[in-house]
Amino acid sequence: MIWSTYFANFQSGLRYGIMFWGGDKKYIKIFWIQKKVIQLITGTHKRESYRPIFRRFQILRLVSLYIFEILCFLNKHQGNVKQNSEIHGHNTRNKYDLHTRHCSTVLYQKSVTNTGIKLHNKLPKQLKQIDDYKDFEKQVKNFLLHTVFYTIEEFLHFKGVYHNIIYILFDLF
Repeated sequence: MIWSTYFANFQSGLRYGIMFWGGDKKYIKIFWIQKKVIQLITGTHKRESYRPIFRRFQILRLVSLYIFEILCFLNKHQGNVKQNSEIHGHNTRNKYDLHTRHCSTVLYQKSVTNTGIKLHNKLPKQLKQIDDYKDFEKQVKNFLLHTVFYTIEEFLHFKGVYHNIIYILFDLF
């Protein structure tokens, strides 16, 4: 009962407009509020690690929620963006990556589309190849639940073993 209240009232408020304000450095204050709410619900001590709690209750942290929303938006509207394989005919290891455009303004660098392209290109190859939106959404959420990120930079630099074994798990289901 309490978790349905959390998801209905608190997390829905977090999701509202997160694509536009989630990349701002001031998100850390909202993250502390999210942790405080989780602490109140679970009775966890404030010095304990919250990673296992987020995994156990399948809650996306604020950063992961931002990444999830951006990736789902980009996947849904991917017709506006081309893959590298559509730009040239070379069979490269990055052929499933989205083609990045040169941007000279900070406004475009921080835009939803540009950020989404950068995030999409850092996904494991198996996730990039999923065409069905619902399946993509489900598997990206599962990926983000199992690898809890504290910052966007941590996601962009992530090269964990999880990239290699995640789809062994997906093949089982």
